[in-house]
Formats: sequence, structure tokens, C-alpha cells
Amino acid sequence: MSVLLTASNVRAAGPDSPAGLVNAMQEALVRRDATAYLALVDLREPMFATEHRRFVQDWVARPPQDLRLTLSDVREISGQTLGQLRWSWRTAANVQRDVTLTSTFRKVGGEWRYAGEAFPVTLAQGRVLAQAGQEEVAGAIATNLDATISLVRRALGYGPSQPPVVKLYGSYAALSASVQLSLQPVGGWNEPGEAIKLAAPRWPESRVTLAHELAHAAVFSRFGEGQIRIPWWLHEGLAHFVASGIWTEQARATYLQRSITWHTRGELVAWDRLSNFEATPGELWPHVYGQGYAFVRYAVSRYGMPRVTSFMHELAAGQSTQVASTRAFGATFDQLDKDWKAWLGTQAVKAARSREPLP
Repeated sequence: MSVLLTASNVRAAGPDSPAGLVNAMQEALVRRDATAYLALVDLREPMFATEHRRFVQDWVARPPQDLRLTLSDVREISGQTLGQLRWSWRTAANVQRDVTLTSTFRKVGGEWRYAGEAFPVTLAQGRVLAQAGQEEVAGAIATNLDATISLVRRALGYGPSQPPVVKLYGSYAALSASVQLSLQPVGGWNEPGEAIKLAAPRWPESRVTLAHELAHAAVFSRFGEGQIRIPWWLHEGLAHFVASGIWTEQARATYLQRSITWHTRGELVAWDRLSNFEATPGELWPHVYGQGYAFVRYAVSRYGMPRVTSFMHELAAGQSTQVASTRAFGATFDQLDKDWKAWLGTQAVKAARSREPLP
């Protein structure tokens, strides 16, 4: 059964059915009425409530176009009401998106409420949640989760303060649709108070993404609300640096080469253009990760991770980049930036020499 929700058949279905509920969700979305929409959502689970409130904030700020919700295959399974909920919309960049998620619907106080994506696979005492068909990779992640957290702790000197929850999605688009309708497809996601989310994971390949997101979780725990003052490039550079502990030496050299090449060509991007997630255009995302990684790699090699942590503490406390750098590294950020670029130059020379044929 597939129901394309329209005004006529919704009135027949009424608000006391999953179909009527989904229609009301669509109408609230189209009106950009966050209050009306959230009244239709079961927010009793704190993590889902945090995730979905941010989901709403995104579509209020960046409303999707031509949005249609289609509900099909509604059925009772093990005491749960599940249905296939298709989200179809165009982003502000005029990119068409279509995602179908197995979703949960519950009665709360006699009225139907949307309860988000369904995760029938639950492992590690609820720390790993997965969608159908992901049992094997979910088992591998559950088995290796604590070891990967330990890797993060060794790299940073600290880790997540709470046992993280990891949610596995069947596709990149499915993950992105659970986070922000405006977001381009991503392979991993984590924000304060939310689960770590992985898209189409495979093991052991996805251990790198898991380590990256666990590093974010550790930073959120360490710096609290002040983490929002830490520039985005530093968040991502640090997480990439931690994850690079799993990379091969060749992979680390190849990734660093991105920034070396940008430096050689005069294509490095000013840090302030990479500092805010919301304001950084998609075409600059590779610089956020690439330059951020190169900077953290340089800073750790010269000053050590504790002073990088001190730099982040100063930023989280509200200090400017210049003051934070002076206090943590003994040099202004402008000077540090010059030193970093000089270091990239020396790395370029080393890379060129390594490619020279032996005499």
C-alpha cells in the first residue's frame, strides 16, 4: 500500500492515523511552522529530541522546495507501528533529493506522533543502533567501539565523557536527511547531545570515520558550550588528525600533499573563510578538512598536543585567535600561520626529493 498524501485523502484518513499525521507534518513544514511540527513529534527520548529540534531549526532557516512526504507499507511489527516514509524535496541549490526511511509512529495520549527513524538492530547495551541489513557491520563496530575510544584518548589526552551512541544508516542521503534537509550527503556526523551517525558503514574501513566522529564527541565533552567558539577548520582538522592514526603512512603523506599543493599554487584559503560551518560554501569544504589537518599536524609536531588543547581552551573561553595563540604557543596566530606555511614549503621540498631517482 502506498498513500500519496493530499488534502482530500488526508481528511478521510483523519488526524488519528499515521497517514493523517504525516500529512500534518508536511503542511507544517511547508508553512515553516516549527511549533506545529514539533507538536506532532514524540520528543520523550532526549537524544532524538535534541537531534530533531536541530533538524527543524535547519528547515526553518533554509526551507526546502516542493517538499512531499509519502507514507507506505504501514504495519505492526513486534508491538511497533512502522512505515516507509519517503521525503522528496529540492534544496536551495536546486538539487533534487529523495530518501525513504523506515520510520516509527507511536500513540501518545491517544494521538499519533512521529518518532523518527527505526533502528531494529540494537547492540552493546544500546550504544550501537542500526537499520535492517547492517547486523554484521553493527557487530564489528560494537566489538571495536571501546578500542577506538581508547585510540582517541591516547591521541588527545582526553575522550568522550559519556558512552557514545552510534547510529548506522543505509546510505549517505539517509544520514543527511536525518540531520538537515539542506545538507549535502555526508559519511559521518556528530553534534553535542546527538548520536554519532555513520552512513553505509563497512568494517574495518569505517573505523576511520568512527574515530573522526569520536574525536568530535571528545571535544564537545571537553569544551562544553564553548566549543561553538572553536573555528570549524580546527574542529575538523583535529578530528582528521586523530583519525589519521589509523591511516597508512602513504595516506597521511597523500593527504598532506593537498595543502602543500595549495600552498605552492597560492591557493590556500584564509582561515576566517573556513571558520563557520553555516557560512562556509560547499566548494571550500576540502580546504576546511585539508588545511585544518595540515595545521594540526604541524602544531602537534612542533608544540605537542597539550598546547593545541590549551589553544582550544582559550578559544572556547572567548579569546580571539591572536590572543589564544599567543597564550598557548607564545606567538600570535599571524606568526603561527607564517610558520605553518614555511613548514609546508619544507614539506614540499622533502616530497620533491623523495621523488628524485636514486643516483
